Amino acid sequence: MSKLILTVVVVAVAIGLWRLTRQSARQAQQRKAAKPLRIRQMVRCTVCGAQVDDQFTVMGPKGPQCKEHGLSKGSARHKAKP
Repeated sequence: MSKLILTVVVVAVAIGLWRLTRQSARQAQQRKAAKPLRIRQMVRCTVCGAQVDDQFTVMGPKGPQCKEHGLSKGSARHKAKP
């Protein structure tokens, strides 16, 4: 009789833990899906015309520039369109 009670208790605990982990995983997935998307402000580079996220721009003398143009005048890494 005691083996039967012990088996029932172990099975009940296992089912309880299984349901708890399923519920927490489902809640985490719902929280992840509920986050609103961040709307990004895009600006045009005044040198090459590329659309760049506002946080990745540098203010130059003519307006916003992508970081490749804003770092230095003689930057050979990025060539602008004529």
